[in-house]
Amino acid sequence: MACLSPSLLADFIYFDIGQPSGISPGTISYWIENSIGNLNTYLGTNHNVVSGEIVPGLNIEESGIMNQMYKVRYYNKVASENLGASAYDWSEVREADSVVRRVSKNEISKTYLQLAKDEKISLDETIRFYRTNSATPTSILPRVNSFYQYYGYGYGDYANGLPNTYRTDG
Repeated sequence: MACLSPSLLADFIYFDIGQPSGISPGTISYWIENSIGNLNTYLGTNHNVVSGEIVPGLNIEESGIMNQMYKVRYYNKVASENLGASAYDWSEVREADSVVRRVSKNEISKTYLQLAKDEKISLDETIRFYRTNSATPTSILPRVNSFYQYYGYGYGDYANGLPNTYRTDG
């Protein structure tokens, strides 16, 4: 699998979240380098950043999970930036024929918090599917082989689904 640079993945994430003016691909790249351990913990993988590249390279699913991890962080960050004393009390002013409406920053914050929650649910489901689909049973084959060896049937070829079911001792 080819190595993937954090800056390339950061560019993808930056464009995916709509190129916000408050951040740059460089800050996302720095976050990726520092969050690769979290990805390893979530997925049970062993990725590292070596000489500016992620080794071994991330596959499409792992890159997508890293993207979702960043979106959860980003939406929570934007929601917290919109909370606080800067929220205003009025939402509409009318004068003659004109109307001025302002959306409360608290409402904007609620929207971003809901986006973060939805993205977190999606992230958790994606991680669960990834771990389920990439899991390989490792303990069943030795048990089956030791059972057949103990009862004199030989090992067989269980990896290919071809058991050796005949007895060799007559």
